[in-house]
Amino acid sequence: MIPVIVISLVRSKDRRATMAAHLASVGIRFQFFDAIDGVALTAEQVRAACRWANPRRYGQYLLSAEVGCIASFRVVCERIARGEDEFVCVLEDDITVDRRAAAFLDPATLRELPRFDVLRIQQGSKQWLPLDAFGPFAIRAPYRPSYGMQAQIFARSGAAKLASALATPWMPCDMMAFSDGLVKKLRILEIDPPLAFHPPTDTAQTTIDPDGIRPRDAERREAASLRQHWRRVAYEYAARSRVFRNFISQWGLLALLRLRR
Repeated sequence: MIPVIVISLVRSKDRRATMAAHLASVGIRFQFFDAIDGVALTAEQVRAACRWANPRRYGQYLLSAEVGCIASFRVVCERIARGEDEFVCVLEDDITVDRRAAAFLDPATLRELPRFDVLRIQQGSKQWLPLDAFGPFAIRAPYRPSYGMQAQIFARSGAAKLASALATPWMPCDMMAFSDGLVKKLRILEIDPPLAFHPPTDTAQTTIDPDGIRPRDAERREAASLRQHWRRVAYEYAARSRVFRNFISQWGLLALLRLRR
């Protein structure tokens, strides 16, 4: 079995206990990574970590919880990139993992799949390129990967690319890594049906922000100026362009004709 790392704040004792019991019940050995706690960062440290304001969030800079999240994933990815393991699975501490996920924690299985930098085992994308099958699972290339950092398997190559990108952050971790095309030539695959799930919630709580202090988009929207609104629109078009370029660089222009929804 490949190494499995669960990113979790030290102070999230209930989450750690629940996750440890759950992974034991599905036969997955793991180790915790003590996440960098954004609450412990000073305002100066948070501001110094941000290149510029995030137009998608109406001109707001990264929050302390988001800086802690990015720093945590960067450290984990740096360790994977420098390590001896060919593949490493990284999970957040508030998910449910399907027992069948163990099949994809076998390095021999992963070597049989199409080459990847990141294999996402969480909720999939809305558009994808079908590539292969493994038993009852479809292996596909997402056109625009979904949000979230809940569960993925990194090859060393992918961990190195992501660690480099996260060294100068200005967007939340999942936008930097996946949905907004900010990491060039990152070869991403996903599994369908997914094997890891977030519990349904109506709060803003996350693994890195268990206190739920992140403002919702509705709150940001109310405080946004007209200029910030149009910057957000311009950014979205730029993100779509990056996603398009990244996809065809990996799979070719004709792959667009084979996309499924």
